[in-house]
Amino acid sequence: MSLSNGRLQNSNASVEELRDQIEKEALEVIEKKLPLTVMQIHKLVTSVPVLNHIKPIKLEANLPSIDSILEYKKNLDDENDPSKPNAKRKRPNSNVDTDDSNSGAPPVVKANKEIEDMMNLLKKELMGGIEMLGQVKTWIQFNIPRIEDGNNFGVGVQEECVAEIGRVEDVSFAALESMSKYYQIRARLVHKMTKHPYVLDYRQAVLEIDETQFAKLRYSIVDMRNNFAFIHDLLIKNFEKLKKPRSEVNTTMF
Repeated sequence: MSLSNGRLQNSNASVEELRDQIEKEALEVIEKKLPLTVMQIHKLVTSVPVLNHIKPIKLEANLPSIDSILEYKKNLDDENDPSKPNAKRKRPNSNVDTDDSNSGAPPVVKANKEIEDMMNLLKKELMGGIEMLGQVKTWIQFNIPRIEDGNNFGVGVQEECVAEIGRVEDVSFAALESMSKYYQIRARLVHKMTKHPYVLDYRQAVLEIDETQFAKLRYSIVDMRNNFAFIHDLLIKNFEKLKKPRSEVNTTMF
């Protein structure tokens, strides 16, 4: 029996060390890291040119130009015109045959550099923010006292803060997931565009998805700043209840 008690004491001591470490990290997040992150994101929103001046999205691709396609169509019409028996077909200046099959090196379609730069900025801030929120949420959960009747207002405050942190975490993970989906959707459109270079709608579809992603990223960065600022404000206003949800004196009626 004494051996079991000894093991239990060792386990409790290890958990207490972990709690102390988590509390130290969480307090550092609340006091220093989280407000600093909010200001860094705010600085990105207000000072980074790519986030404030939407430039015309350009598509970098080794595909026939629109002018060459129109010229090819004109030559094709002339070739099929019985009144012009000597007309010759002039193919567009590209590495794509008229039957939409590739000859030589395949077309190269580059990723949108500005959107990639924005996603790299957002990923860095999101991943750092998610880690910080996880530390604070764990600290709050460790501070939740045992279940008792009455005097649970502070516990309700803790649970509400944990729920809000979880909501911001979900929004952050959704933003990361949307970046992966953007590449998947764009890749399918680019594949169709290179397979059928004379269908100009595919080119426009790629441009449209780039512009939509640009707007989503701009909104996500602003939304992340606002969410992190809100969480910090919520934690500061309810700090005492988060640290000690129940008062020391618990009156009981006999």
